[in-house]
Amino acid sequence: MSDSEQDQLAGELARFVVSRLAPGELAGFDAGLDEFLERRDGAGGAALAAAPSTLFEGMPRAGVTSVALLVASEVAQFLIGEIIKAVKQEAAGSVRDAVRALLRRLRAALSAKGRGPDEPSPAEPETLPPMPIDLGPDRLGQIRALVHGKATELNLAEPEAVRLAQTVVEALAP
Repeated sequence: MSDSEQDQLAGELARFVVSRLAPGELAGFDAGLDEFLERRDGAGGAALAAAPSTLFEGMPRAGVTSVALLVASEVAQFLIGEIIKAVKQEAAGSVRDAVRALLRRLRAALSAKGRGPDEPSPAEPETLPPMPIDLGPDRLGQIRALVHGKATELNLAEPEAVRLAQTVVEALAP
């Protein structure tokens, strides 16, 4: 989220408040908004937090506009924080579902390779959950490099590092 988008949200909220509570101030609203943003950006966060009313010192008092701009800036910041929290919670559920789908695929692949003569046949690929992410050649190459790098870092001999990387890729390949 850019400061510009937050400023736009705050500006529109303040404009709404001014239009309802002091419509006579709307004519000077845009100039007041520009001056407010310039002063806020020049004040620095700590100074502003300590004395927010100093933003308006020396500005012609526009009454409701001054207060609306300050309050709307705080509300915009709060709303964006709440949106971020909500998106993170929603994403956490999606990530959890994707990891579970990947686990089911890996377990099915393991049972297919390790089943004995009396065990039932593994699930057919069409009954497995879809891969939660695209594991095409590029991504599998990244995984291979990651595993090989870590194996080398752990002092595995080159042939073992290559074999380990290839085995991990085989487990994940669609």
